Amino acid sequence: GYYSNNFRNGIWIEWIEPGKIRSLGEYKNDWKKGLWKFYNTNGKLLYLRRYSSFKKDDVGERIEIND
Repeated sequence: GYYSNNFRNGIWIEWIEPGKIRSLGEYKNDWKKGLWKFYNTNGKLLYLRRYSSFKKDDVGERIEIND
């Protein structure tokens, strides 16, 4: 991701360790935006979270993945 005026903006990837993604999603002015994907240490998609309120207490709507 990148910073603009000290705020996170754009697509961000958070890593568990090199080569292993923990989460992937978009920030807008330091707030999580839209649909984020969360993975386990084996790279399996665990769940999604949808962020929409741009409020400090927004933990996002959790969406379970059914295999």
